[in-house]
Amino acid sequence: MKKFRFLALCLSIAGIFSNTKAAERVVVDYVGGASVMKANHVVVLQTSTYKYGMAEYIYLQSEVGAGGTISKVFFYQDLATLYTFTPVTVYLGTTNRVTLGTSSSDWVTTGLTSVYSGSIPCVVGWNTITLGTSFAYDGTNNLVVLIDNDWGYSVSSANNPKWVYQGTATTRHMYKTSSGNISTATPGTGSRDLQIAAFKIDIAAAGPDAPTIGTATGACDAGLTVTWTDNSGDETGFIIYRNGSNIGSAAANATNYVDNPPFTTIGPYTYKVWATNASGSNASGVCTGTASIDPTAPTSPTATGACSQVTVSWTDASDNETGFIVYRNGAALATLGAGVTNYANTSLTTAGPYTYVVYASNSCGSNVSGVCTGTASVTPTAPSGATATGACNQITVSWTDASSNETAFIIYRNAANIGSVAPNATSYANTSLTTAGPYT
Repeated sequence: MKKFRFLALCLSIAGIFSNTKAAERVVVDYVGGASVMKANHVVVLQTSTYKYGMAEYIYLQSEVGAGGTISKVFFYQDLATLYTFTPVTVYLGTTNRVTLGTSSSDWVTTGLTSVYSGSIPCVVGWNTITLGTSFAYDGTNNLVVLIDNDWGYSVSSANNPKWVYQGTATTRHMYKTSSGNISTATPGTGSRDLQIAAFKIDIAAAGPDAPTIGTATGACDAGLTVTWTDNSGDETGFIIYRNGSNIGSAAANATNYVDNPPFTTIGPYTYKVWATNASGSNASGVCTGTASIDPTAPTSPTATGACSQVTVSWTDASDNETGFIVYRNGAALATLGAGVTNYANTSLTTAGPYTYVVYASNSCGSNVSGVCTGTASVTPTAPSGATATGACNQITVSWTDASSNETAFIIYRNAANIGSVAPNATSYANTSLTTAGPYT
């Protein structure tokens, strides 16, 4: 009986420890074309004046994920440098703050633990920093990363480490350069940057193995289907995050999730999937997708008349149209490319009025603007049926008004201008003649 109890205890302990898994976890991913290189970050050695640098970041709990023991951190670099920087000290901590504040001296300086002191490698790709002291992340608060460079040696700025930054604006990065050593307790005035470095951690966390992220794709107005590979046999479900927010869940053994709010903009949308059970949760990397939806209708249409034409203008309110179709008086008039915001309806022979609408179109459908009406300025139609009737000392010229847009009639006699009459007039009396003519 005692042997049996001992064996049961050992199996129980082994089960507990087997539920703790060390794995790399992407916090903010490197995305090639969307990333940017910046000089003012992490290790900053720009000139002979600035030989010391410090940078601090806040990574949100929704980015970092479940708690566990962090043994490594990783930054991404696009360009190799000639130098390995040392000494560099890395500090980790937690905070409930989601920003480094509105002040350029608003650092997080308390509750930080020195977890690494040594050199920073500078190679293309993910640069690994193996911590000298592991850090227990609580999985509840946001993660603070502070890197202090005390090398004190000047190099060309072309050889500085340049960590890759994502284009999404944040307020979670502070940096400072100095000609002398910077105190981590009282760094003083630094500079805030609106972008944050691509970052990974190696963390031993309880819970099921993290899924491997797949793709986020979709058909017209059908949302985006997020796929993943289920790497665990003990999850109770999956939790799906879009752009850092929990949007839903899937059952155990699921390998996809349809996200269809429905979308009103194409995105892009970034997804992360967590495998979860009673012991904890672990996250996949990220994938990005773009929704296929009808384009938004153009707004603020106007129709402005000029000589023999009307120019139709509108505001492009969509970011996914493949073109525009202009209709006049209910009939298709012209098909235009994406991004176009006006069309000149030329060679008009009548004044109108003309009624226009504009459709934004793509493969998923089209949506129409409001209505606008314009009138062209065109040459009036010549009068017809002109006659000249003589009387005592005068000739009366008569005609039929064939136009609706004249501003006057001008009468010529023998090729010379002799007078004019108002719009819609149909006769003119040429009086006080002293000779019989003839008059043309």
